[in-house]
Amino acid sequence: MVNTMTAFTKEDVITATKCSNFNKGLGPDCFDGNMLRSNVELHDKIVTEITDALNEMKIPEYLRVGRLVPLQKTTTKGPVGLDEIRPIVARSHVSKIMEKLSWIRCIRHAHT
Repeated sequence: MVNTMTAFTKEDVITATKCSNFNKGLGPDCFDGNMLRSNVELHDKIVTEITDALNEMKIPEYLRVGRLVPLQKTTTKGPVGLDEIRPIVARSHVSKIMEKLSWIRCIRHAHT
């Protein structure tokens, strides 16, 4: 059962989607969040899925994983030591929307 006082709304998800930066690497699902801006049907489906998942507290497993990318800190060619590597994790753009929504919710709560 969803507590309507704290339930996530579709408007919340839409706001988070607009605030998300999709010009980053794709996650393991290869979903490009930029498609949401040009495809209304896909946008509405993703908004509904995110809203339902958050309100039911059932985050799909694939959104909890990422793709580890070792980025080289220097422009040196060839093998480098581990101290010259900066690891990043590329996650799904859908999970990035959820993260942004959580930040927005925390900021609003802190200001009330």
